[in-house]
Amino acid sequence: MANLTQLDSSEADVLASQAVCIDLEFYPQSRKVIQVGIVDTKGERILDCFTKYSEKGKANLHSTSCWQAPKSSAHDKIREEQIRRFYSKDGTLSAEEIADRLQKTGISRETIFLAWATRPFGLYYLRDWLDAEGFQNILPPDEKVCLILMEFRQNLREFLGSSCFRGGVFPATLPVIFMVAFGEDHPLAGKNHHALVDAKQLALLTQLFIDLCKPP
Repeated sequence: MANLTQLDSSEADVLASQAVCIDLEFYPQSRKVIQVGIVDTKGERILDCFTKYSEKGKANLHSTSCWQAPKSSAHDKIREEQIRRFYSKDGTLSAEEIADRLQKTGISRETIFLAWATRPFGLYYLRDWLDAEGFQNILPPDEKVCLILMEFRQNLREFLGSSCFRGGVFPATLPVIFMVAFGEDHPLAGKNHHALVDAKQLALLTQLFIDLCKPP
């Protein structure tokens, strides 16, 4: 996995071609991506869209997967309807349009992707879909993902212990950690489960973590 030491923002802004923050809204079982949010490390929007799958893409995704993805349940469909009620700056985009946006931004197989997760699901699911639609080598391999959640979780355990919160570890969910760090009055606080909002929160927490790691 990538790590934060590969990012050096002390002298100049980190370009989107170097590192970005990603968040997806997706079905965990079927791996269908519903909404994509990608920002640069300063929180500036790169991509805020819903997805449009082609029939070819759906067929290829299922045929090339190591297991057959189950059909979306009624609960999944309701959840997707709820997510699609959010405003999306870039509207609904096809895989071709998303691939074109990413390439024009300079994102490549060398770009580091920052994610609030325990595993690189976001990058994997998005890359899997683009590959199925015929757009290979747009996104980097999983080794280029930096799991910011794990950085925070490790430090929380070291400083707070493993039983500080009702006998257990402190909850390291994105909504909780963001509100602790920036307060409930921050414009982004409490607006999670919107891919762009989550990506913006991640960018702020990443910058905070890097600043805290600097020598006094």
